[in-house]
Amino acid sequence: MQLLENIQFAIMNRANDLAQRYGFKPYDFVVTLRSLSEDESKVPYQSVLNYDFPFQDHEAGKRRFNTMLKSLGIDDTWKLVGTDKQIIDSLDHALDIAPRPSRRL
Repeated sequence: MQLLENIQFAIMNRANDLAQRYGFKPYDFVVTLRSLSEDESKVPYQSVLNYDFPFQDHEAGKRRFNTMLKSLGIDDTWKLVGTDKQIIDSLDHALDIAPRPSRRL
């Protein structure tokens, strides 16, 4: 069993919060966080936040998903690469500009 560090947990939590803002449930998509070794990344402590949307034939969902990824600065690779701090900063920025949930009375 792999243990998550607090920053990794925070990244995954924010990734789920962002998806919820765009109307996705945690089971609607896949997001993984992988730490690259120094040999793989050429820079120490790089990580990859990788998204996948398994419902490719669902056009409306795919458009919302791509809009969400664009808010993170992610291109067609559906991957965000950087240090854990850079990734969490990107998620925080995307959450700042994401649609807000409507308030229920």
